Amino acid sequence: MIEEKKTLLLEDNRVGENFNAFSVKYRSDRGRDVEKRRDAESDIVDALALAVYGFGSGSKGLCG
Repeated sequence: MIEEKKTLLLEDNRVGENFNAFSVKYRSDRGRDVEKRRDAESDIVDALALAVYGFGSGSKGLCG
């Protein structure tokens, strides 16, 4: 959603640090694994992932 400009993020160091807590590993079957550093804070990214998942699942969520 971020890449498609459906979700915009504020320029904020904390947001960037939260995203840097994750890395993507690509598998030979073209799949992806997202891994999180154990010592990193990711509350903002976790909240965004939950919100985006809600939109993608067809539920109306809290907004309507």
